[in-house]
Amino acid sequence: MEKKLSKLPFYYGWMIVAIAFLSMGVWLSMRTTFSVFLVALLDEFHWSLASAAGVQSVSFIVYVFSAPLVGTLIDRFGARRVVLPGIVILCAGLFFSASVKTLFQLYLVYGVVVAFGVTFVSIVVYSTILSHWFQLKRGLANGIAVSGMGIGTFALVPLTQYLIDSVGWRSSFMILGGIVLLLLFPLTAIFLRHKPAELGLQVDGIDGTDGSSGVIASRQRRVEVVDPQWAGTDWTLRGGSKGKEILGAPRLFFSRYYTDLCASHTRRQAPC
Repeated sequence: MEKKLSKLPFYYGWMIVAIAFLSMGVWLSMRTTFSVFLVALLDEFHWSLASAAGVQSVSFIVYVFSAPLVGTLIDRFGARRVVLPGIVILCAGLFFSASVKTLFQLYLVYGVVVAFGVTFVSIVVYSTILSHWFQLKRGLANGIAVSGMGIGTFALVPLTQYLIDSVGWRSSFMILGGIVLLLLFPLTAIFLRHKPAELGLQVDGIDGTDGSSGVIASRQRRVEVVDPQWAGTDWTLRGGSKGKEILGAPRLFFSRYYTDLCASHTRRQAPC
C-alpha cells in the first residue's frame, strides 16, 4: 500500500492538502451551522436566546483548551492515530445532539463533545501536517487547505437549512454526523500521513533526479563578508568595552555627522 501511494503521478503532499481542505470545511461549518440549528431549537423548546446561544461560547472555550492538547498529541503519536478518534468523537457528538431534551444536554453534547471532536480536524492539526510536506510551496498548500473553510460553510449551511425544513433538526444532526463520518474517516484512515518519510518521499517531492535537490539550498540567504575583521568584532557593550572599538564608535559617528553638516552648508554657499 505504501509503495502504491508513493508512486502516484503527482506529489503525494497534494493528497494531504485535499484532506485538509475537506477537514477544515467541516471544522468551520460545524460552528456556522449551529446558528441554523439554534432557530429550530428555540422554536421547539422556547429557551431564551441568550441561554441557548451560550452553547457557542462554551464551544469556543473548549476549543481554546483542547487545541494545545491536540497539537501535543499529534507531535507525540502522529496525525492518523489522533485524528481518527477525533472524527469518531465529533460524529458521536452530532448523533447524540439529535436526542437532546434539555439545555444542559445541549451544552454538554454540542458545547463540549462536538467542540472537542471538531478540534481534531481544525487548522491546528493540518497547519502542522502541511509544514512537514511543503517548504517551497507551503504558502500555496496552506492557502488551498484554508479555502476549504469557505467552501464548506457555503455548502453545508444551506444544506443544513434544507434538511431541517425537510426532515427536522433531529434527523439533520444524524445526517450531518453520517456525512462527516463517511467523508472524513475513510479518507483519513487510508491516505493521511504525518510526514513524507513515511512513504519514502522528500519535502516538496524533491528526489534529486532532475537536479532540483539544490533548489531549497539555492534559495537560502547568501551573505558576503566585506570586512572579516569588522564582522568578527564583538560589538556588544561587554565585548566592545574590552577593546578600543566602542571608544572609537562615538568619534566616528560625530566626525561623520560634522562632515555631512559641512557638506550641507557648502551646498548652500554658507561658510562652515
